[in-house]
Amino acid sequence: MKKSLSFVLISCLFISMRPLMAQETEVVAVEEFMEPQQQIAPEEPAIELQKSVKEQIEIEQKEAKPTAVLSWWRSLRRPTQQDWQKAKSYVNSKYRCLRYGEACSKKERAVLATLAAAVGIAVAGVAWKVKKVREERAEREADERKKREIRVLEEEDSRWWDYAKAGNLVALQRLIKAGIDINIQNRSGNTALMKAAGYGRTEIVRMLLEIPGIYVNIKNDRGFNALRQAADQGHAEIVQMLLAVPGIEVNLKSLGSTVLISAMREGHTEIVRMLLEIPGIYVNIKNDRGLNALISAAMRGHAEIVQMLLAVPGIDVNLKSLGSTVLLSAVGDGHTEIVQMLLAVPGIDVNLQGFHGDTALLSAVGDGRTEIVQMLLDAGADWRIQNDFRQTALDVAINDIFLSGKKDQKDVIKELIKAGADYSAYFENRIVQEAIRELWPPQRLLEREIGM
Repeated sequence: MKKSLSFVLISCLFISMRPLMAQETEVVAVEEFMEPQQQIAPEEPAIELQKSVKEQIEIEQKEAKPTAVLSWWRSLRRPTQQDWQKAKSYVNSKYRCLRYGEACSKKERAVLATLAAAVGIAVAGVAWKVKKVREERAEREADERKKREIRVLEEEDSRWWDYAKAGNLVALQRLIKAGIDINIQNRSGNTALMKAAGYGRTEIVRMLLEIPGIYVNIKNDRGFNALRQAADQGHAEIVQMLLAVPGIEVNLKSLGSTVLISAMREGHTEIVRMLLEIPGIYVNIKNDRGLNALISAAMRGHAEIVQMLLAVPGIDVNLKSLGSTVLLSAVGDGHTEIVQMLLAVPGIDVNLQGFHGDTALLSAVGDGRTEIVQMLLDAGADWRIQNDFRQTALDVAINDIFLSGKKDQKDVIKELIKAGADYSAYFENRIVQEAIRELWPPQRLLEREIGM
């Protein structure tokens, strides 16, 4: 580096001198980058010096082999100690003015100025080349380091969802710090938030929801979002956190069902209560089977959920779907408590017909549910209504005795006769006669017939 500095100083000193003609400068510049094959004494005339230089140029062009000094200039490599020694010996042997402190001639000054400039340019070029090489090396190392980090991330990316599923908070935080996409989906379309929500990892869900840019409404291949997965599994605390996120879709329909219907179907009472408190929740929306939340809850006997749904303004208790109503569904499955709740709702139609023209009364009679038959008759159910087979409630009760062998229909028949059902067509039927005798002793029966 000291030698480079000395050459730069020499260049600054001699560039200020009066330069030689352009032709002489060019010749001398070419001579500087060649290793002379013949040593020319300083005392030789200038003509012989020029001739010798031209001969050396011709030899160089014929051999097409760079000399020691020219080789490092062309390749812009760092000059070696041997290169510096050769250059120094070449200058000292040709120019006595440097060695003995004598006054330099006009040509010597021009040659030295050109030499110093060329060396300065060469040194600057080498410095630039070294800097460039270092920058390229640093870029390559940075790229390799980035590739290694990417490879590590790719290996851990496949574990991203496993970490969320297992509740590994530390591993997830490490990947988030490394810059992983928090909304990335696996082959099934699940995100880490969905996995954590579905498996009840409350701390993971809380951490993910605090990250800006988290998408809570992403759907997987089944059309489920994080809220649906948490509701299906009954994770009430996670559902509460998700419902607090602005813009959460509570009416998202996937696999033909909504979050409310799904939570109700699984009997998650607390989650249903949370959902019903959300403004804009659709309570009358149907699933792919045509059932809404109220009908589904009635079918499954979730009395508490039915009670909550009935308290929602705008709930449709007479909604018909797949040939059934909520009352028919509750009667068909024998949920007496739910039937009692429904009959207490103002505006419910107890005579609404469903599949095959059956009413709730016809359904209850066919199943032999005496208590429900009594409640329906008290609520104003019409025993005269016929189904698609032109059968009344009494027809259904008596036919079940003969066709199905049911022997517990006497109480049902008694309730129908007590409500005024016309039994004249079945007066000779043994079961009917027994029911009549139990209802009315002979004296009362005679009085009734006379009165009739």
